[in-house]
Amino acid sequence: MIYTSNPKLVTTVLILLCSGILTVNGCSSKPTKFYVLTPLSKVQTIPNRLNEDTLSIGVGPISLPDYVDRTQIVTNNGGNELVIDEFYRWAEPLSTNVSRVLRDNLATLLGTENINKYPWNRFVHIDYQVAIEITRFDSVIGKEATIEARWVILTDRGRNEILRKKSKITKKAGIEHYAAIVIAQSQALAELSQQIAHEIHALSNSQGVAKVQ
Repeated sequence: MIYTSNPKLVTTVLILLCSGILTVNGCSSKPTKFYVLTPLSKVQTIPNRLNEDTLSIGVGPISLPDYVDRTQIVTNNGGNELVIDEFYRWAEPLSTNVSRVLRDNLATLLGTENINKYPWNRFVHIDYQVAIEITRFDSVIGKEATIEARWVILTDRGRNEILRKKSKITKKAGIEHYAAIVIAQSQALAELSQQIAHEIHALSNSQGVAKVQ
């Protein structure tokens, strides 16, 4: 502890300490905003369903890059620098949110509620399993959101791969705000879901002819 007989110095120190406390409290009082990705029905017009109501679809496993699979929303500056904002966060684990949105989208597009979350019971019959590796989940505030994914469709309890594809989808984010980025990401997931649904529909109609791209 420092002792001084100079009252002006004591007053100055107290003012500085109080100012510091107010600054810290002011920063910590900034409200945190929470966001969720939304399914296709909430981000764009639903296209015609593909009427695959008799199919049983398994969705998963689904993986995300570790650098985005965190509580905070991660964006970049258009280069190699990532921005992790403590005051803009996902309302639930991002991997959970992405998985649910993809399942909801496929249920809507294929016209079936028989959508199973990975891992499912081994006694459940699955016509087509979709495994997705999202390799890029990038966003630039005020510009765009981009998703890149490798995905496969399998049959025979995951032992038979009948299709392999890679997708890259970019959606514009019109305004400089996190809400616009989340909407753009939701739209990108919707388009990825459409690509998967159309392939499942084609495979179902062709009785599962093997196809690799």
